[in-house]
Amino acid sequence: MAFYQKDIKHGDRVTILIPCGIGRNGQEYKPATGRAVMHSATGGWVLNMGGKHGTPGLADENNTLAVKRARRKSAMDIAADLALKHWQS
Repeated sequence: MAFYQKDIKHGDRVTILIPCGIGRNGQEYKPATGRAVMHSATGGWVLNMGGKHGTPGLADENNTLAVKRARRKSAMDIAADLALKHWQS
C-alpha cells in the first residue's frame, strides 16, 4: 500500500524503511518509526526518530510502510480546555 503526503499529518507516527547495511543480495533495509514533525522541501515529511537530539528521518512515497494516526482533539474539547484554564486563573 502506498502512502502519500496528504495521508500523513503533523504528529502521526510513521514507519519507514532505512538502509542498514549491504548483504549478499545488495542493500538491506530495516523498519524504523518516528513522529511526523513538518513538511519536507523535497515533497515528503520530516520525522523525529527519537534519540537524545531528535534524530531526523525523511518519509516519502517510496519508503513509507505504515502510518498510525495521532490522537486529535475535537473543537469542543479544545474549547472546554480553554474555558477551564480561564476559570482556574
